[in-house]
Amino acid sequence: MTPRPTTGRRRRRDPLRTAGLVGVVALLAAAAIFKVSYDALTGLPGQSHYELTVAVPNASRLNPSDEVRIGGLRVGQVLEVEPVAPSGRRPHAEVRLQLDRDVEPLRDSTRVSVQTGSVLGASYVRLEPGEDGGAVADGGRLDLAQAGPSTQLTDLLDVFDRATSRNVRRFLAESSAGVAGRGDDLNEGLRSFAALLPPLSSVARGLAAASTDLDGFVAGADRASAAFAAAAPQLGSMVRGGARTFTALAAEDRALRATLDAAPGAEAATTRALRRARPGLRATADVLSDLRPAAPLLDDALRAADRTLRAGRPALAAFRPFAPRLGTALGDVRRLSRRPSTDGAIRKATELFATNAPLFDLLAQMQATCNTLANWATGFASTFGDVGSGDGPAIAHIEVTSLGAEGETLQSSRPAPNLASNEYARNGDQECESGNEPFTGRQIRTNPEGLQPRTTSDTDPDPAVVERARSAGLLAEEPR
Repeated sequence: MTPRPTTGRRRRRDPLRTAGLVGVVALLAAAAIFKVSYDALTGLPGQSHYELTVAVPNASRLNPSDEVRIGGLRVGQVLEVEPVAPSGRRPHAEVRLQLDRDVEPLRDSTRVSVQTGSVLGASYVRLEPGEDGGAVADGGRLDLAQAGPSTQLTDLLDVFDRATSRNVRRFLAESSAGVAGRGDDLNEGLRSFAALLPPLSSVARGLAAASTDLDGFVAGADRASAAFAAAAPQLGSMVRGGARTFTALAAEDRALRATLDAAPGAEAATTRALRRARPGLRATADVLSDLRPAAPLLDDALRAADRTLRAGRPALAAFRPFAPRLGTALGDVRRLSRRPSTDGAIRKATELFATNAPLFDLLAQMQATCNTLANWATGFASTFGDVGSGDGPAIAHIEVTSLGAEGETLQSSRPAPNLASNEYARNGDQECESGNEPFTGRQIRTNPEGLQPRTTSDTDPDPAVVERARSAGLLAEEPR
């Protein structure tokens, strides 16, 4: 193929065509930059994210591209905010979040809240990761139960009208002069206030508890205030009287100082006295503790004591005429006790009673159980008065237990067959033998077999005899 001949001249480029080509390239570059910038709002191209949908009660000032923070650090952004109004439930907002993969996975116990980012109204979503519960997968959601309250600073500022805002600005302007140069003191005050918050929160919880009954306390305080208001004149008089009292105390300041100077010594002495009394008080407390089981019985015991005292009143009234005689007798006893010979006589009597104490104990048992003395006296009187020849009592026969035995007055080598004689009778707590042995038809020269009855014959005096003795002045009238 034959080459074309050259003329030796270079072709010139069209400048308009070149400029148009550059413009197209610039437009394409600008479009690409705009596209990349727009897509960067939802993340850099080719970067993987962890998406999550959360429900919050209020997202009125939350916008797409707002930050998502954990512990104050940015971990993502808001992609979309949608209002939701389910039937039968309160309206809320659902926010789709785009998070870094570093925070994946979050637990379903994670807390969500919308917070104020600046005074200009910017907001952000704060996440507080939980440690319990299951993991929320990519594209999962957190229910409204995990959302916290969302209070915006702008919501607080909206409550101020123009006049209030003007007064607040004036207050802040005038207060700024007071805090100028006192930043360290203000910081120290805030730090102290932060230390005060935990105990203050504990006190607030105690006041809010149902058992505290704060409403009842406030109502009672209101009634007390009303009562004080009604008694205002009396309270004024009391205050004036108190002022006069304190004025009088101020006039006696020297005596008051002396009293206060002596108070430490008195307090120390009181402390020592109480310390010494502590064992006695502890013993008293132990005694009262031991007596506590008897407290339910105290009511019945007091009633019984009351009945006893009421029953004893007539006897005490009857004792009144006897009181002068008793006084005379006690006077004689007092004069007798002052004699020198009385001491020796009492000492001898004491020895006599001490020596015969076993005999008295035995006689007491015999008399208390078997009425031995009364039965013996009855038999003695019958024998002394009825047996004899008429010239006098038959004293020879008073030692015989059972009169009428054969040959009782004559000596015999053998005792009578119908003799019942018990020279060693047993009279005590178990049996009464004297005068109670049943006749068995044969001789009894010792204690009967077995235990005898503990009952004796009735020895009450004949009413006619008692009446004759009273009429003769031998018996005093019984008290009524």
